[in-house]
Amino acid sequence: MKKIFTLAILALSINAFSQYSDATLDGPWFIHTVPLSPNHDSLLYLVFDGNGKVTDMSGFSDSFIGDYSVSANGAFSGNLIADGDTFPFYGQLSYQHSGTINLTDKDWILSRVTSPGALTDTLSGTLYTQDCGQKNVTIVLNSKG
Repeated sequence: MKKIFTLAILALSINAFSQYSDATLDGPWFIHTVPLSPNHDSLLYLVFDGNGKVTDMSGFSDSFIGDYSVSANGAFSGNLIADGDTFPFYGQLSYQHSGTINLTDKDWILSRVTSPGALTDTLSGTLYTQDCGQKNVTIVLNSKG
């Protein structure tokens, strides 16, 4: 009986530390494949507002919107809507700073940007991709990603 009680307390303690919510995803996150593609087009980012909205994602136009929800066990799901298309996604947080995400039927690794201030910069250049050709881009990163 003492072992069962001890295991129950341990399970409750572990469960108490693994409570997640929409706020867990607050801020910028990288999503990437392993290994990174040779064309360097498999590193993207998502920015969550901590209240159920996706505020930005690399590669989408100005008509982008998104939403999400996170359950207490770290499972999350949502939709990205851009240029008239809906892209559902789902995933699982494994810690407060990492997890996995499935987007466009592809599994990605989700990694929190822990020091977004280190990313502030303006980058300009030509983006080359295997399937979509090339495009001149300018990326401005602020302290929120």
